[in-house]
Amino acid sequence: MKAPEKKVQKAVDREMPGYVVKKKRGARRRGEAASTDAVSPDLDTLKKRYLGGDSETDGAVRADSAGSAPSRKKRGKPRYDDEIVPVEPKDRSRDGRLPSGSRAKRVVYSGDSDEIIGRQG
Repeated sequence: MKAPEKKVQKAVDREMPGYVVKKKRGARRRGEAASTDAVSPDLDTLKKRYLGGDSETDGAVRADSAGSAPSRKKRGKPRYDDEIVPVEPKDRSRDGRLPSGSRAKRVVYSGDSDEIIGRQG
């Protein structure tokens, strides 16, 4: 799960003073993609083709994996994914550009340890 933007910003403030997380622009609209289900055979057909006729059924696999999955109550605090986050300097020139024509930098944010573990630029 992605870390909240405020949590990432706090880590950037702590480890890279003078930088802010760059706001994401709205997602570009794409044309409708073809559904993968429209061109793919169903799962049972694929199992017969590649695993043979005596493959396990879905019910047996699901019953085994259901008991081993950790519940949310046991985990405590949520776990966040590591992610690459664009950051830029707080101070901009009067025309709104970054100083000396530079671009936004990228940092690698570790969701579990709540710190920046890598930098680009």
